[in-house]
Amino acid sequence: MRALVASHAKPWTESTDVEKLDPSNGLLLAGTLDKVYDGYLMSVHPETGELHFSDAIGEAERARLAGDHTRLRKTPTAEQAVYLEAHYKRFLEKQAERSSRLRI
Repeated sequence: MRALVASHAKPWTESTDVEKLDPSNGLLLAGTLDKVYDGYLMSVHPETGELHFSDAIGEAERARLAGDHTRLRKTPTAEQAVYLEAHYKRFLEKQAERSSRLRI
């Protein structure tokens, strides 16, 4: 049995007081995925709910972290997508930063 963690789709530190308490800003993740999500090594596509992992995480590690899950169980609502979008954009920025450091 996996331990589940109630996470914020848009990080707590970047959320307003209202956003911090908005149920649409919630995301239920396995504890290991929560840490990877918080580190921007994984994100959730705001429209499809598909899980996206950083290139820094290999296929074997992805399989250990997410098993055969490639997306959230439910497609995000429009309200949830707003919060997921903020994280997803930052994930893509961090991914580009990691890639550019590797090219130097």
